[in-house]
Amino acid sequence: WAYAAAGSDEAALRAFAERYPTAPQAAEARAAAERLAFARETSPGTPEAYLAYARRQPPPPLAAAALDSVYTIATRPHTPAAYRRFIAAYPQHPRVPDAWRELYQLSTADARPQRYLLYLAEFAEAPNRRQALADLRLSYARLYPIKQDSLWGYAGDLEGAIQRARCHGFDGIEANLQHPVFSGLE
Repeated sequence: WAYAAAGSDEAALRAFAERYPTAPQAAEARAAAERLAFARETSPGTPEAYLAYARRQPPPPLAAAALDSVYTIATRPHTPAAYRRFIAAYPQHPRVPDAWRELYQLSTADARPQRYLLYLAEFAEAPNRRQALADLRLSYARLYPIKQDSLWGYAGDLEGAIQRARCHGFDGIEANLQHPVFSGLE
């Protein structure tokens, strides 16, 4: 064990685990050998290298880490275009729902109706289409944010927000006046 553990020899670690399968260090030897195999097989650092590792049969212990690496690399620099490319290139990847969620959030971050309309037009196949439609309807509503203690809420009109604030002991409203819901108000 001392020889196998001392170096970074994948073959020696696997040989130890096969020769002494009941030894207390056998599991540690298998895990260390797998980490070395992972590093060797994914050393190009490309999504393809990580996918090749993850698709080995039987599935390797670090397959989930390899798939996460594919997602991390392929979605850089975290722009809508990067997520769009990821979804197109890896439609069966387990992180595709995450990519759709990120694409949606980045595409509609300012909550303007035009952004939702563009998203719906450009991504007719989006799995979060219902959410986009609901958010589009909500984006047309005039909702005024109000704050009570540390909790935020919304009122449907400015007078309602002021009344609700006064009912709860406020003498005014704390709001982000740069928020899109206030656009057009004088």
